[in-house]
Amino acid sequence: MFGITRENLRKAQALLAAAALLVTAASASAQEVHMIEGATPSAEELADRLFPEEAPTYKTRSIVMKDAPPPKPPQTIGFQVRFGFDSAEILADSQPFLDQLGQALKTDQAKNEKLVIEGHTDAIGGEDYNQTLSERRAASVRNYLVEAHKINPSRLVTKGLGEAAPLPETKPTAAKNRRVQFRKAN
Repeated sequence: MFGITRENLRKAQALLAAAALLVTAASASAQEVHMIEGATPSAEELADRLFPEEAPTYKTRSIVMKDAPPPKPPQTIGFQVRFGFDSAEILADSQPFLDQLGQALKTDQAKNEKLVIEGHTDAIGGEDYNQTLSERRAASVRNYLVEAHKINPSRLVTKGLGEAAPLPETKPTAAKNRRVQFRKAN
């Protein structure tokens, strides 16, 4: 019959632990995008989503707090910033969201944080063209926040991802993929 030795059991446990660690790491790195549609959230709501405050810690000698809730992870927020056709010019109907974002960056919880601004496109048009357009649009949002809200440019990092990262469960050519995403810089 098949004999299970302690050594083989330890090896199997080590392999299972390593596999579980890989699965956990993979799911943590694939950050979910929270698309904002409809009413524009307030500056405070945006700051809470992008830069959640950590739960307070208390120094004690040997008391363990068991019921403290885990800190909320920062979210990646997506918004369909509207631009002129084939352009990086921000249309007026997108400015209220960007104005709230500018105010959020001035809150106490966000004033020392950096923000990544990612431009995305749909898959209509050439890949190289879409890459350049996404970079120009991310830079346009950055410039708006710097000029209109006096945000220090060193706090804003821009990335253009072109058509490379469509939203899950959407067609690559869907209009919803024409968006700008915001997340806390690591």
